[in-house]
Amino acid sequence: MLNRDEDSLICDLAEYYHIYDYKDYTARYIAKLAYGLPDCSRIKMILTDSKITLEQSLMASTVDALNILCWTKTKDAQNGHNRPISIVNALMNNIENKPLMSFEDGEEFLSAFNRIVGE
Repeated sequence: MLNRDEDSLICDLAEYYHIYDYKDYTARYIAKLAYGLPDCSRIKMILTDSKITLEQSLMASTVDALNILCWTKTKDAQNGHNRPISIVNALMNNIENKPLMSFEDGEEFLSAFNRIVGE
């Protein structure tokens, strides 16, 4: 854990056990405490390459299911248009990132807005 991300482990030890300098304790003791950290701790999230916790993914999945259920009752669903974006995919960074648009002033923004709305 120390080799992977020492700062995250230090933060987790401080948050969960109020240990601010792990070097004041034996390696065995710190290892026991590190093993007991919850799955949502920084270091365990890093070690498992998780971007969101299990609870967050379950909540997002519930919202996704509700969005799909509501969408299926619309005319858009009959035509296959405007399917809701998955929150789980967004949280997991599985959605293609569209380039951001920036504007120098309000006129440039209005010009782009009118061009987009006119399409």
